[in-house]
Amino acid sequence: MFLVRVAKDPEIRRGEILNAAIELFEEKGYDATAVSDIVKKVGVAQGTFYYHFKSKEEVLDAFLDDIIEEIEVKLTAVCDMELDAIGKVLYYFRVFNTAGIGRERMMVYLHEERNALLHMKLEKKIYPKVLPSFKKILEQGISEGVFDTEYPYEAAVAIFGASNAISEGKHDHAITEVTEDRRLLTTTDVMERILGAEKGIFIKYYKDKMEEQR
Repeated sequence: MFLVRVAKDPEIRRGEILNAAIELFEEKGYDATAVSDIVKKVGVAQGTFYYHFKSKEEVLDAFLDDIIEEIEVKLTAVCDMELDAIGKVLYYFRVFNTAGIGRERMMVYLHEERNALLHMKLEKKIYPKVLPSFKKILEQGISEGVFDTEYPYEAAVAIFGASNAISEGKHDHAITEVTEDRRLLTTTDVMERILGAEKGIFIKYYKDKMEEQR
């Protein structure tokens, strides 16, 4: 009797290789993980790996692209919601900050100082995808009279840069004195200043919505 090997769907096999690689990147680090480690974990030949990916770097790019695509789809959907601009901004950042759920270790790894280049690659890829929809929300806020800026695109760039810098602390375990509440207050304060919005408008909106849900 001959053992018949059932060929898997290429997309399924590609996903297995990608997931195995990310698990190894989380456990051993990107630099310490070799292609041979990945194929051993999946149980395939190296030729199978190279059929789907040209290199280990391409695996990482695929992971980043998957995360970015997930974010882009969700954030674009926020623009079409029946919400005012303040609500959309808050929901937008809620979606943005929950990207990579299930891959928290990898997201933390990307934010480590030793992986600054990898982190920069993520930012370079993601900003062109998220800024257009965020600009659209800011323009809605201007038309509603809650934001006052003549430069919505530049404001979007500034807000993302500032919020990213502020949120870096949550990935740095050495920083313990900055609480999540403080990061939220700091981020909303910066947004209000950049947008020319009423001081405290984001926190007030959030608290009012919480009261409505009780």
